[in-house]
Amino acid sequence: MEWTIIFVSLVVSFALGLIFHDYILGSLTLFFGFMNSYYMAVGKWQNYIFGILFTITYTIICTINGLYGWLIFSIVFYVPVQIYGLVNWSKNQQNKEVKMKSFTWKNSLIICTLVIVGSGILGFLLSLIPSQRLAFLDSTSQIINICGVVLVAIRFRECWYVWLINNLIDLSIWIVNVIHATENAEMTLITSIMYLIMNVIGLISWIVIENRQKKMGNNMDKICQSCGMPLHNEDDYGTEKNGNKSKDYCKYCYKDGDFIDKVGMEEYIDMCSQYGAQAGMSNEEMRIFCINLFPKLKRWKKDK
Repeated sequence: MEWTIIFVSLVVSFALGLIFHDYILGSLTLFFGFMNSYYMAVGKWQNYIFGILFTITYTIICTINGLYGWLIFSIVFYVPVQIYGLVNWSKNQQNKEVKMKSFTWKNSLIICTLVIVGSGILGFLLSLIPSQRLAFLDSTSQIINICGVVLVAIRFRECWYVWLINNLIDLSIWIVNVIHATENAEMTLITSIMYLIMNVIGLISWIVIENRQKKMGNNMDKICQSCGMPLHNEDDYGTEKNGNKSKDYCKYCYKDGDFIDKVGMEEYIDMCSQYGAQAGMSNEEMRIFCINLFPKLKRWKKDK
């Protein structure tokens, strides 16, 4: 599925590049942008690889079109933060997805204040550049985008709301450029529309993933603290020496006050990964699930 998406997006990007006579720069920007937004929407760290490539090609286009705000911030901000995000995401994974967070209204107020003040200051500075076009739209887009880039790098779901606002401003900029027939404008407008669509998909996807992660966290005390099996019914629990039901372990792991399989965590992961089909996943997916889950379980914490 993943390779199919990569292939189709590559073909579509270069097909549109042929239509609009923007064979290399526009096609690559559209492809890198789509893959960046796709991997980000599904919570994968690989988004930052394509994000760095997109930043490079998009910066070239913005510079050609006299939008120097992006050029300045790409050098001093975007690329370094993309690298930080790559490291942070790869370190904070849960079942091969990034662990997500949400913030409060206080955080929202701070973000709004920074956007208003920052946009005004940057817009004034950019207006001093003789060849700068759409100074305050450019500045507002850059400041909002900075907020989105920071929020996603530190794994906050609200980055998608910020980017949706930025999309509307970005679309306005490139519609004006298309009207004035500036270089690479048509393909960049298509890229902007693509980002708008993918940001909506990303917001929905992150809400689903975050709810799933929260549910899993809330249910940690309702799963076997040895193998992770859900404990729905009384019959699912193992037994203590006195015959009472165990509070922590399932009947397949624990009986008469002792563990049935007296092995280490790595060996138990090997054993449990053979039952992927029963959990609705492949054995390899089951292994990855166990590797992420087992160190959090009561039985295996003792091994640390």
